Amino acid sequence: MMALLNAIRITCAFLTRDMGISIPDLDNEGFFGVGVKEGEEYRFSVWARLPQGGTKETLRIELVDTQSMGERQALVAGNLTIDSKDWKKYQMILKPGSTHPKSVLRIFLTSKGTVDLEHVSLFPVDTWKGT
Repeated sequence: MMALLNAIRITCAFLTRDMGISIPDLDNEGFFGVGVKEGEEYRFSVWARLPQGGTKETLRIELVDTQSMGERQALVAGNLTIDSKDWKKYQMILKPGSTHPKSVLRIFLTSKGTVDLEHVSLFPVDTWKGT
């Protein structure tokens, strides 16, 4: 069982992508970086909607090592499809392949469109209460 690591919460943001460039739309490093351990599970969740009533948009969620000089900074990454014009909760489990004391949560909008975000959070699956 592990103690709660740096929890992250972002309230009320919107992402818009008009061009096909790949720059982070949101970066959150917590207070002193987001400590993650190899093989541990972290629950990413967000309330999101498509404000323009589209059919779907895709978010790429990453935990990254911003100090890496390598080509890839991502410790773990995954995609979420946002598919509702109404507020809906989306979740995914991220399981990093290495331990890093100061990773950063990165969110990209990979498709062309707009997504509203509310209550973005990242917590360890195994908290001090074991839930």
